[in-house]
Amino acid sequence: MLLGLAIFFLVLILVLAIPVSLSFKTCWKQTMEGHVKLQWAYGLVSIRHNLLATKPKSAKLKKPKRNTRRVESSSGRNFMAALRQPPFRRRLIKFVSDLWHTLEKSDVRVSLRIGLDDPAATGQLWAVIGPITGMLFGYREVSLVVEPVFHESCFEVDSSGSIRVIPLKIVSIMLAMIVSPVVWKELRPPQRLE
Repeated sequence: MLLGLAIFFLVLILVLAIPVSLSFKTCWKQTMEGHVKLQWAYGLVSIRHNLLATKPKSAKLKKPKRNTRRVESSSGRNFMAALRQPPFRRRLIKFVSDLWHTLEKSDVRVSLRIGLDDPAATGQLWAVIGPITGMLFGYREVSLVVEPVFHESCFEVDSSGSIRVIPLKIVSIMLAMIVSPVVWKELRPPQRLE
Protein backbone atom coordinates (compact mmCIF):
# COMPACT_ATOMS: atom_id res chain seq x y z
CA MET A 1 0.00 0.00 0.00
CA LEU A 2 2.70 2.52 1.03
CA LEU A 3 4.92 1.44 -1.87
CA GLY A 4 2.04 2.02 -4.33
CA LEU A 5 1.39 5.46 -2.82
CA ALA A 6 5.09 6.35 -3.00
CA ILE A 7 5.26 5.26 -6.66
CA PHE A 8 2.12 7.31 -7.44
CA PHE A 9 3.62 10.48 -5.91
CA LEU A 10 6.95 9.87 -7.63
CA VAL A 11 5.23 9.53 -11.02
CA LEU A 12 3.12 12.62 -10.30
CA ILE A 13 6.24 14.66 -9.45
CA LEU A 14 7.99 13.42 -12.59
CA VAL A 15 5.00 14.35 -14.77
CA LEU A 16 4.76 17.82 -13.16
CA ALA A 17 8.51 18.31 -13.76
CA ILE A 18 8.07 18.05 -17.56
CA PRO A 19 7.85 21.53 -19.18
CA VAL A 20 4.63 22.84 -20.71
CA SER A 21 4.71 25.42 -23.52
CA LEU A 22 1.82 27.71 -24.34
CA SER A 23 1.61 29.99 -27.36
CA PHE A 24 -1.40 32.27 -27.76
CA LYS A 25 -3.02 35.14 -29.61
CA THR A 26 -6.26 36.33 -28.05
CA CYS A 27 -8.56 39.34 -28.13
CA TRP A 28 -11.55 39.84 -25.84
CA LYS A 29 -13.76 42.88 -26.35
CA GLN A 30 -17.32 42.08 -27.40
CA THR A 31 -16.23 38.60 -28.46
CA MET A 32 -13.37 36.25 -27.65
CA GLU A 33 -11.20 35.55 -30.67
CA GLY A 34 -7.82 33.97 -31.28
CA HIS A 35 -6.07 30.67 -30.70
CA VAL A 36 -4.13 28.82 -28.01
CA LYS A 37 -1.55 26.08 -28.62
CA LEU A 38 -0.42 23.86 -25.75
CA GLN A 39 2.63 21.57 -25.99
CA TRP A 40 3.81 19.09 -23.37
CA ALA A 41 7.01 17.04 -23.16
CA TYR A 42 8.86 19.13 -25.76
CA GLY A 43 6.11 18.73 -28.39
CA LEU A 44 5.32 15.04 -27.78
CA VAL A 45 1.74 16.14 -27.05
CA SER A 46 0.43 19.19 -28.93
CA ILE A 47 -3.09 20.66 -28.76
CA ARG A 48 -4.36 23.71 -30.67
CA HIS A 49 -7.68 25.35 -29.86
CA ASN A 50 -9.35 28.19 -31.77
CA LEU A 51 -11.25 30.61 -29.56
CA LEU A 52 -14.55 32.12 -30.54
CA ALA A 53 -17.14 33.12 -27.95
CA THR A 54 -19.63 35.96 -27.67
CA LYS A 55 -21.18 37.71 -24.71
CA PRO A 56 -24.86 36.80 -24.29
CA LYS A 57 -27.15 39.60 -25.49
CA SER A 58 -30.49 38.09 -24.49
CA ALA A 59 -32.58 40.13 -22.03
CA LYS A 60 -33.51 36.90 -20.22
CA LEU A 61 -29.87 36.30 -19.32
CA LYS A 62 -29.41 39.72 -17.74
CA LYS A 63 -31.44 38.98 -14.58
CA PRO A 64 -29.32 36.01 -13.46
CA LYS A 65 -26.22 38.15 -14.06
CA ARG A 66 -27.45 40.66 -11.46
CA ASN A 67 -27.91 37.88 -8.90
CA THR A 68 -24.48 36.47 -9.75
CA ARG A 69 -22.94 39.91 -9.37
CA ARG A 70 -24.42 40.18 -5.86
CA VAL A 71 -22.95 36.81 -4.92
CA GLU A 72 -19.60 37.81 -6.39
CA SER A 73 -19.62 41.16 -4.61
CA SER A 74 -20.41 39.55 -1.24
CA SER A 75 -17.67 36.94 -1.68
CA GLY A 76 -15.39 39.56 -3.20
CA ARG A 77 -15.97 41.89 -0.24
CA ASN A 78 -13.40 39.96 1.82
CA PHE A 79 -10.89 40.19 -1.04
CA MET A 80 -11.40 43.94 -1.47
CA ALA A 81 -11.10 44.43 2.31
CA ALA A 82 -7.93 42.32 2.29
CA LEU A 83 -6.47 44.52 -0.49
CA ARG A 84 -6.63 47.46 1.93
CA GLN A 85 -4.23 45.64 4.28
CA PRO A 86 -0.51 46.26 3.49
CA PRO A 87 0.64 42.74 4.59
CA PHE A 88 -1.86 41.10 2.21
CA ARG A 89 -0.89 43.44 -0.65
CA ARG A 90 2.79 42.65 -0.12
CA ARG A 91 2.08 38.91 -0.07
CA LEU A 92 -0.05 39.14 -3.23
CA ILE A 93 2.65 41.13 -5.04
CA LYS A 94 5.27 38.56 -3.94
CA PHE A 95 3.02 35.75 -5.24
CA VAL A 96 2.61 37.43 -8.64
CA SER A 97 6.34 38.22 -8.76
CA ASP A 98 7.27 34.59 -7.98
CA LEU A 99 4.90 33.32 -10.67
CA TRP A 100 6.29 35.85 -13.13
CA HIS A 101 9.91 34.84 -12.59
CA THR A 102 9.01 31.15 -12.93
CA LEU A 103 7.70 31.65 -16.47
CA GLU A 104 10.05 31.59 -19.47
CA LYS A 105 8.52 34.25 -21.72
CA SER A 106 9.05 34.97 -25.38
CA ASP A 107 7.63 38.07 -27.13
CA VAL A 108 4.64 38.41 -24.76
CA ARG A 109 2.39 41.40 -25.47
CA VAL A 110 -0.61 42.13 -23.22
CA SER A 111 -2.92 45.14 -23.29
CA LEU A 112 -5.69 45.37 -20.65
CA ARG A 113 -8.54 47.76 -19.93
CA ILE A 114 -10.07 47.11 -16.50
CA GLY A 115 -12.89 48.90 -14.73
CA LEU A 116 -15.18 47.86 -11.87
CA ASP A 117 -18.69 49.10 -11.04
CA ASP A 118 -17.35 51.28 -8.24
CA PRO A 119 -14.57 53.77 -9.09
CA ALA A 120 -13.17 53.36 -5.56
CA ALA A 121 -12.90 49.59 -6.08
CA THR A 122 -11.13 50.25 -9.40
CA GLY A 123 -8.70 52.50 -7.53
CA GLN A 124 -8.01 49.78 -4.95
CA LEU A 125 -7.46 47.24 -7.71
CA TRP A 126 -5.11 49.66 -9.47
CA ALA A 127 -3.17 50.04 -6.19
CA VAL A 128 -2.19 46.37 -6.65
CA ILE A 129 -1.90 46.22 -10.45
CA GLY A 130 0.03 49.50 -10.79
CA PRO A 131 3.14 48.34 -8.88
CA ILE A 132 3.06 44.99 -10.72
CA THR A 133 3.09 46.71 -14.12
CA GLY A 134 5.93 48.92 -12.86
CA MET A 135 7.96 45.82 -11.90
CA LEU A 136 7.52 44.41 -15.41
CA PHE A 137 8.56 47.59 -17.20
CA GLY A 138 12.21 46.72 -17.88
CA TYR A 139 11.68 43.34 -19.58
CA ARG A 140 12.50 43.20 -23.30
CA GLU A 141 10.57 39.97 -23.89
CA VAL A 142 7.37 41.38 -22.35
CA SER A 143 5.16 44.40 -23.00
CA LEU A 144 2.32 44.97 -20.52
CA VAL A 145 -0.04 47.93 -20.78
CA VAL A 146 -2.86 48.27 -18.24
CA GLU A 147 -5.42 51.06 -18.49
CA PRO A 148 -7.73 51.58 -15.50
CA VAL A 149 -11.26 52.66 -16.43
CA PHE A 150 -13.06 54.59 -13.70
CA HIS A 151 -16.28 55.62 -15.45
CA GLU A 152 -17.64 52.17 -16.40
CA SER A 153 -17.35 48.47 -15.73
CA CYS A 154 -15.25 46.79 -18.42
CA PHE A 155 -12.69 44.10 -19.09
CA GLU A 156 -10.86 44.02 -22.43
CA VAL A 157 -7.74 42.04 -23.30
CA ASP A 158 -5.50 41.91 -26.36
CA SER A 159 -2.57 39.50 -25.97
CA SER A 160 -0.04 37.35 -27.81
CA GLY A 161 3.20 35.50 -27.13
CA SER A 162 4.57 32.20 -25.87
CA ILE A 163 5.29 30.94 -22.35
CA ARG A 164 7.15 27.89 -21.09
CA VAL A 165 6.78 26.65 -17.53
CA ILE A 166 7.49 23.67 -15.29
CA PRO A 167 4.17 22.89 -13.54
CA LEU A 168 5.90 21.65 -10.38
CA LYS A 169 7.27 25.15 -9.75
CA ILE A 170 3.80 26.69 -10.18
CA VAL A 171 2.27 24.17 -7.76
CA SER A 172 4.88 24.95 -5.10
CA ILE A 173 4.33 28.73 -5.43
CA MET A 174 0.54 28.32 -5.23
CA LEU A 175 0.80 26.05 -2.17
CA ALA A 176 3.04 28.62 -0.46
CA MET A 177 0.39 31.29 -1.15
CA ILE A 178 -2.49 29.10 0.03
CA VAL A 179 -0.85 28.17 3.36
CA SER A 180 0.41 31.71 4.01
CA PRO A 181 -0.84 32.97 7.43
CA VAL A 182 -1.39 36.46 5.96
CA VAL A 183 -3.81 35.09 3.35
CA TRP A 184 -5.71 32.99 5.91
CA LYS A 185 -5.99 35.92 8.29
CA GLU A 186 -7.27 38.44 5.73
CA LEU A 187 -9.58 36.23 3.62
CA ARG A 188 -11.37 34.35 6.36
CA PRO A 189 -15.08 35.21 6.63
CA PRO A 190 -15.99 37.64 9.43
CA GLN A 191 -17.21 35.93 12.59
CA ARG A 192 -20.70 36.80 13.71
CA LEU A 193 -21.21 37.85 17.30
CA GLU A 194 -24.13 36.10 18.95
